[in-house]
This record gives sequence, structure tokens and C-alpha cells, in this order.
Amino acid sequence: MTFTAKHKASGRYGVVDEKDKWLEDFLGTKEEAQAKAEELNKNAQVNSVDSTDNAGDVGHSSTDKSEETKQEQECKAEESSKGLDEARAVIIDYMRG
Repeated sequence: MTFTAKHKASGRYGVVDEKDKWLEDFLGTKEEAQAKAEELNKNAQVNSVDSTDNAGDVGHSSTDKSEETKQEQECKAEESSKGLDEARAVIIDYMRG
């Protein structure tokens, strides 16, 4: 995404994105708007690089990760079920006296 300083009114400047949509939380001088636009552009580049670098783990596809997640969920469900079975057994033993 690209940000640009743009004159808004009465000598005040704002920042717009590439679709000419105003950044609502900013209004200042021309220099302040240019600095803000540069800062936003720099942050957008850094975030873009970070997301590209972390797009996937080496040797693991997103399918592998979702498979691992399913397996983890199944294991947790089994453990929970075992815990419930043990609790039921304790209650039944207690009730039988």
C-alpha cells in the first residue's frame, strides 16, 4: 500500500492511501503529512517483508499445519474423554459404597 501527503483545506494536509482514501486520524502541515506518509510507507514495506519471510515454515505446508492441528485436537479430545471415564468410574464406585 502506498501513502501520499495531500492538501485537505486551509493550508492543512492529510495522508491518503493509493485509493485516495483519507487517513482519518491525521491532519497537519505539509511537512508533517509528508513525514507521516513516508513513515507509513516504510512500515508497509517492513510488514510486507516480514509477512513474506514468515509465509511458511521450511518443510511444512499449511496443509501439514492444519493436519497437526487436527491431530492435536483429537489427542486433547481423547485425553478429555479418558478423564471423564475415570471420573465416572470414581463416582460409580463411590455410589456403590
